[in-house]
Amino acid sequence: MGAGKRSTGDRARGQYGRPAPASVRGASHEIRIIGGSLRGRKIKVLSAPGLRPTTDRIRETVFNWLMFREGLTRSIDVFAGTGAMSFEAVSRGVGHALMIEKNPANAKMIREEAAKLVPGKAEVAAADALVYLRQRPREPFDLAFLDPPFECGLLAPAAKLLSENGWLRDGALVYAEAESDAVLEDLPECFVMLKESHAGQVSYRLCEFRSGASGEAEPS
Repeated sequence: MGAGKRSTGDRARGQYGRPAPASVRGASHEIRIIGGSLRGRKIKVLSAPGLRPTTDRIRETVFNWLMFREGLTRSIDVFAGTGAMSFEAVSRGVGHALMIEKNPANAKMIREEAAKLVPGKAEVAAADALVYLRQRPREPFDLAFLDPPFECGLLAPAAKLLSENGWLRDGALVYAEAESDAVLEDLPECFVMLKESHAGQVSYRLCEFRSGASGEAEPS
């Protein structure tokens, strides 16, 4: 999720963002899964460049938003970092989670944690998301986490690739997070806003992917 300057929550953002101090590079700590069958289990995470964890408060809000939608079986986490959002999703019933993470050390850590916590339910791609998403998936996803490093200009290009290359089924839910509302406004029109909120300097929203949609939010 974004640059180290804005450290407000649970993801190590790979090779994007500012370098971590030498004293914490390669160190690790733990974050806790907050809901579902794995509630209370801990995920080991690296203190890597660009670390900006998603707060428990935001994670709880997001998954409360997702409770209304049944049948979410496949999720993709485009900038996985620690993988926390995907682990939360599997904990709450998602059957298969794909996590893309550019930093090899982070990807290795996620893979190890997935083997322990959700064996057979997670796939980790150690890759640049904007390169990986140029291909077409074997099967589309019905839930996407789109939470890139802040101030790197990655949100809109990643959203465009998701929507144009068949990564999302019609009606898929997309969680997007950014450093401002203005950045979220750059999402494609086919990402129709359902919910939005703020926490400190973080703006985030839940969208529904609809081919040919106007992008206007539905009345609540």
